[in-house]
Parts: sequence; C-alpha cells; structure tokens
Amino acid sequence: MKILVVSSDRTGDDHVAINLGDALLTDALVQALRARGHSPLVADFGHERHGDGEPRLKLDGVASLVRAVRAADAVIIGGGTLLQDDGPKHGLGGLPRLCATVVGVAKATGTPVGFYAVGCDPVERFLPKMLLRFAVHNVPVFVRETTSAERVNGQLRGTAHVGADASLLLSHRTAPATEGGPLVLTLNRKHAAAVTAEHVSALRAKYGSVVFLNMSQSGDGLTDSAAVEPAALALFDRVTSTLSWPEAESIIAGASAVVGSRMHALYASMLLGRPMVAVSDLPKVVTFATEFEVPRVGSIAEVSSVEPRLANDGVLSAATSRAVKSLDDLLAAL
Repeated sequence: MKILVVSSDRTGDDHVAINLGDALLTDALVQALRARGHSPLVADFGHERHGDGEPRLKLDGVASLVRAVRAADAVIIGGGTLLQDDGPKHGLGGLPRLCATVVGVAKATGTPVGFYAVGCDPVERFLPKMLLRFAVHNVPVFVRETTSAERVNGQLRGTAHVGADASLLLSHRTAPATEGGPLVLTLNRKHAAAVTAEHVSALRAKYGSVVFLNMSQSGDGLTDSAAVEPAALALFDRVTSTLSWPEAESIIAGASAVVGSRMHALYASMLLGRPMVAVSDLPKVVTFATEFEVPRVGSIAEVSSVEPRLANDGVLSAATSRAVKSLDDLLAAL
C-alpha cells in the first residue's frame, strides 16, 4: 500500500528536524512499514528536509494535504503524544486541529485512516476535546501505554488498543561498551533552566566530560540549551546544534551514560544499551522509568548521587513485541 504518514515531525528553516524525538518516531515507523512491503511517505508541514533520515513530502496547507491523502491507499497518524491540547489558553491548539483535519480529509476521500503508537494527555478545554473526539470516532487507535488508552476511552470516547512506543520498532542494537565516553545530558527547557554551574561541575568531576544534546533544535531560539544559564553552559564540553537523527543517535551510542528528561532520548539510550537516569516528574517520563525499571530523580541536583542503570531487557523485549503486533493489527484494520 501507499501509506501517508502524518506525525508531529517538522523541518525547521535550517532544513533539519525541529524535534529529534519526533524524527526518531517517524523514521522508525516508516522503516517498519517499508520492511513490510509498503510504500510510506511522510507529510511535513515545515521546510525541505536535508541530510540523513527518511525523505519527507513538503506540504504547505490543506489543499496539498488533500492531494496527498487522495494519492494514498491509507493514512497513519503517529507516533508521539498527538492526542493532546497543545494550544495557548485561548486557542484551539495545533495538534487537535491537525488530527481532526487529517481524519476529516481521509473520511471525505474514502481513505482508510488510523492512529499508531500515540500518547494521550488529559484534555480539559471544550473545543480541543471536541476536535479530538471527532478524530478518534470510529477510527482504529493504537496507543503506547494503558494510561493513554484510559484517556482515549474516557475523555475522548474512543476505543483504544494498547501497543507500545513507535521507537521500539527499531531493532535493539546494543552499542559497544564505551570506556571514558562523555555523559550525555538531554533536558527539556524547564529542566535545562534549573541547571547551574555547580551541577555541571559535579557531573564533570564524576564522568570526565559532559555533552548537552539538544533534542529540540528549533532555529527560532527555542533550543533546550538556550534555557541554561550562561555560566553553566560554558562548562559543557559540547552543546549540539542542527543534527539529523542518525547524528544524534551516534552521540548517544558513544556515551558512558545518558541523563535526561527528553523521553525519546531515553528510549534511544535503552535501544542502544546505554545506562541512564531519568530526570522528570512528567507523567510520561515517570511511566517510562517505572515500566523499564530505570532510576529516576525529580531534579538535576539529584543526578550526581544516583548511579545510571540499564533498562530491564525482559520488559524491553515484551514492549517491542507489542509495538510490532500493534502495527500489524493496525495495518490489518485499514
């Protein structure tokens, strides 16, 4: 089948992914579809993508989306936390509009559509909730964990099936043991803003060198590292910018350990066999750390006192099986 993949992955004006986690999820899904004999194509409402990774189809509005959906045999929306209210206090939010529009176009053109490996956050506001209810109504929905399924079935009045995160479609390929590799720190802006020079100095004393990996690398000044105070930022051995996902993956593979609140950097660390510490009280990170038995702390100040640990391999294998089965089940339903 010709399958149009719609995700939250976007290309910035510097021609690389704005969010490397979204790029990881999208590439993992595309590669899995191609391995099953399908012809996937990724919709991108940003700029033209350069560099490594799967090619994108640049779309610039609803008319181009309609043409792309009509040309496809099926549409898959996923993965990532697409079922959420990401808008400002008095707006509809981009993701509810995206999901509702894609599903509406697919239904109007008679193109089968479904959700794969999505997360669902609580949705309280009326209009975004109505858009998301429309998006999941009579549409196959496969979510990454049970909490998301409960929200889809409850708040959104849909029917969700539990699978796993799309990143687990990638093969579990443990990187060679790294002696003397840097600690890779990958934090969202909230946690990055709490990093002090004392924190970085303590990490350097323990690990030797520290790299800050920007998973959000937007060209508009909203990189994760932009929130770090200058005195602390100056102490990092490297602060990344404008990477492709394969380049970011190589940095994680060469790390002695990974510490982060960026969930899909943690997923990549797990797939590459890197020990890690999760830093966050965000529900999705708490769920990840609990499921895969990874040490977790609430703040960067606690990291130096905790030893990084590998994820539970048995739990990882079970989750990988769910990711594979749920994709096959979705394809059978389309």
